[in-house]
Amino acid sequence: AYVEPAPPRPEPKVESKPAPQPEPKVEVKPAAPAVSVVADPADPDLEEKDLPTGGHQKRERITAARGGTVKITAPGRGTIIHVTLPSGALTASTDRLRIILQPANLPPATTGLNPAGEYLDIGLESGQTTFPGSRTATLVMPFPDADEDGRLDAGTGGAGLAARTLLIGTYDGGVAMWRPITSTVDPAARQVVGVTTHFSLFGLFGAPAADLTGLKVYPNPFRPLASSKGLTFTNLSLQSRVQVYTLTGAVIWDSGQVDSGDAVWNGKNPDGEAAATGLYYYAVTAPGEKRLGKIAVVK
Repeated sequence: AYVEPAPPRPEPKVESKPAPQPEPKVEVKPAAPAVSVVADPADPDLEEKDLPTGGHQKRERITAARGGTVKITAPGRGTIIHVTLPSGALTASTDRLRIILQPANLPPATTGLNPAGEYLDIGLESGQTTFPGSRTATLVMPFPDADEDGRLDAGTGGAGLAARTLLIGTYDGGVAMWRPITSTVDPAARQVVGVTTHFSLFGLFGAPAADLTGLKVYPNPFRPLASSKGLTFTNLSLQSRVQVYTLTGAVIWDSGQVDSGDAVWNGKNPDGEAAATGLYYYAVTAPGEKRLGKIAVVK
């Protein structure tokens, strides 16, 4: 008998699977270094506040190895005072520098120094007052001259003082007087830079010349209509007086006593009118001295 062969079996289906992918590598980074901030009101690194007795105080920690500059802003004015100590100026490894602006109970000005109304009480809280070796601290004290006319602005403690006469003085309690320290005026930056070997009480002052040797009168010829700053008599000594005369001897301007170092004539006569074109005489007197000269007024 014939037996029909069985039909061929289908090939088994082989399912194609994607090749396994490697597990992504996760990079484990070390934790960032932590910074701990500890607020310690009993021992702060920096503190600034108004004082109940008057004045504004800033305290800031500095180190002997680095020294540092402490800046304090005068409230209401925006001017910035700098006090800089070099490295190695401290006898301890660290200390706290204290600055008080406009402290209370200020001593009176010394004769010959005109106060500009700016004062600093500077000290180290350890009690150290001087610096080892020949090290010095630097003080930067700004002065108000918004109109850049070379004089301290009206409404300030030293209104009218000539900026070029400014210096920083320190109070010597042993003899009860203010003594100048080495100072340099920077008119462009409107500040005075002083160098000191110790910390104590400091002030900004105008210092008239010792005598009339350096007297200058400018501009000469004087053109009142072209000069808004007037005719300046500069390098005046203490208790100076300036008078301007006509050729007939009539006084058309009298400065009165001048202690600020400068006097300025606006070119007008006692009636408030511009002086006429012509030649005039001037006389500058101070205790024991007198200087005479001529001025040409041109309209």
